[in-house]
Amino acid sequence: MCLSDNQGGAPNYYPNSFSCPETQPACLESKFKVSADVARYNSADDDNVTQVRTFFTQVLNEEERQRLCQNMAGHLKGAQLFIQKRMVKNLMAVHPDYGNRVQALLDKYNAEADKNAIRVYSRGGASSITASKI
Repeated sequence: MCLSDNQGGAPNYYPNSFSCPETQPACLESKFKVSADVARYNSADDDNVTQVRTFFTQVLNEEERQRLCQNMAGHLKGAQLFIQKRMVKNLMAVHPDYGNRVQALLDKYNAEADKNAIRVYSRGGASSITASKI
């Protein structure tokens, strides 16, 4: 149960696109001894598109592709433009048609609403975070 304003709608995960919340030194992982076989896995060079590309091109039919694109755009339409662009770039890496379809739908949604507003999260008090439109 949350007894505060729950960060006023700001992202509560890190890293995120808004640089908060910050790392808390008191909450760092505890140290413990392990064998030499244990290490963190670096996933930076993993192939994150081939499986999705196969799904989009070979598993889904045309109607299902359209619904997928509508679903993606519908969930992205409330995001800020730079986040929308980042996601479309990821979808273009999967398949150009996937990215183009989602971009076309986002263009339609963005024409209907003012999506050029930038919301800045700032600390208003001891623990409150407010969103303001610039």
